[in-house]
Amino acid sequence: MLPHALLLLLVLPVLGLAAQEQQVLSPPPPAKQPHGRFLHLTDIHPDTHYVPYTRPSSACHSTHFGKKSKRVAGFWGTPVSDCDSPLRLVDSALAFAEQWAGQVDWVVWTGDSARHDNDPQMARTQDEIEQSNQYLTDRMKKAFWDRGVPVIPSIGNNDVWPHNVMYPGPSSTTRTYAEMWSPLLSPETNLSTLAHGVYFSTPLLAEHKLAAISLNTLFFYDSNKAVDGCVEQEDAGSEEMVWLERELERFRKDGWRVYITGHVPPSSRNYYAGCYRKYGELALRFQDIILGHLYGHMNMDHYFWISLDEVIAASKPKSSKFKLHTRGAHDFDHEDLLKDFSDLPKPAKVDYADYAVVNVPASVVPTYFPGIRVYTYNDSGIFPPPPIEPPSALKDKDDPNPCKGKKKNSKQCVGGKPRHTSPYAAAMLNGPFTPTGYAQYFMPDLEDATEDVPPAWELEYVTYSREAWNRSLLEGRELLPREFVPPELGGWMVHPSLLAASDEEGDTGEPEEVDKKKKKKKKGKKKERERNLVPYEMPDLTIPSWLGLARRLTREKGVWREFKRNMYVGTGEEE
Repeated sequence: MLPHALLLLLVLPVLGLAAQEQQVLSPPPPAKQPHGRFLHLTDIHPDTHYVPYTRPSSACHSTHFGKKSKRVAGFWGTPVSDCDSPLRLVDSALAFAEQWAGQVDWVVWTGDSARHDNDPQMARTQDEIEQSNQYLTDRMKKAFWDRGVPVIPSIGNNDVWPHNVMYPGPSSTTRTYAEMWSPLLSPETNLSTLAHGVYFSTPLLAEHKLAAISLNTLFFYDSNKAVDGCVEQEDAGSEEMVWLERELERFRKDGWRVYITGHVPPSSRNYYAGCYRKYGELALRFQDIILGHLYGHMNMDHYFWISLDEVIAASKPKSSKFKLHTRGAHDFDHEDLLKDFSDLPKPAKVDYADYAVVNVPASVVPTYFPGIRVYTYNDSGIFPPPPIEPPSALKDKDDPNPCKGKKKNSKQCVGGKPRHTSPYAAAMLNGPFTPTGYAQYFMPDLEDATEDVPPAWELEYVTYSREAWNRSLLEGRELLPREFVPPELGGWMVHPSLLAASDEEGDTGEPEEVDKKKKKKKKGKKKERERNLVPYEMPDLTIPSWLGLARRLTREKGVWREFKRNMYVGTGEEE
């Protein structure tokens, strides 16, 4: 096997081959039992210029520039501000993530690994951006890849100079990231594709036919004025979509399942119309092998979906429905989500095959409180890899063109091509590889932390049902290791923010009547906190479960209140 560096030098000149199909994957190594978990980190934004106790309005860089305020930059970071992550916060996040190295099967890392360009007194440079990304790449390699855990990186809109602007490859930027990331990737990864456009596919668990596809979403992003989206065949976005379709066809033919990852989420508020339409078509056409769509960029903890109706509307930009769903990314908030959830058809009229769900976790950078997510998936029954269901049968088998005319977008076709969907697909029914839930971790005491009293990572909530959680404890096969779970859920992870709500015993020195009232109040807080830890009671992360949660969010005020709180990572910014 050639070393990665030498292999990269050999493939970099062959840049015109980016749109070709990749080579056949080499024979997999002997099968090993997976952990059934993976980690998702996004938007770390390290800032070497961060200075504690400076003005937040100066991007936490200076005491002389920016608007004066009583608030000063925190020692570990400044939540709900435009400041980026001081290196001590980055170190804390990576140290916490590294504790999971022996408990997860891979790591998704969805970009924005350099500071924002938000300080006119201290403009970013290309070298600084590359050094920041190289620093995090080296840390990821040491923490995970060197321990046998694959890392799936993606490029973010702040990982280029100027921010948001990336010209079609090949270029010095694409070659830089190809060389930088190659030590993180499996030898089966096609480095010529990576060097051409900073997108690639790679095995996650080759012996189980599980892979990841990492996209360069900057070629779809409507804030990137160096490209035109997906209009002409030669557009960078169109070229990447052609490659994505070929990869999905190849994986499907070979019986693989995939996760799709990237930085900017696929929505009409973020993507050029043609790119959004094409992505939506592929998401629905290959629903039977796509296990999830994992993105970053938004900093808010939430989910949304791509629907067949929206994909059809995206092909008709003049339609009122398309305009209704087009919003600026910075105008997006919980009310927009609630409206989308409320527009969901009644259960009897919903066809789950018409939806693809996109997940966006909280970011490490403290736009709100820092966040890190750990997913679990169904790792039972994956020896040997389960077969892919046959494509849904077309009604008119004798029709030589069954996906043309009125049938271009139908139950059997999307975008004029056949759909591959099945009620037994892993995204539809809990089976092998199906995502079963996640645990969201955060740092609620960030602003109050000091040099002597550092902040702690805590479990914010889990998506699992209490029944499933308790059953996993009884069966001795915990969904999460107990060292990462607070006592309220049967673990032993210390949660400082929960201590005040604990039901403490002993004499408080207060009169008996006052003492009883205080204990009762504390007990009530503890019970409330327990409910907060398990707010959604989801059986799994299939499409029916996500749409079911959306219905609950529109009719159950308590669940919606918790969702809003979690969306802004416990900072109270939803008020």
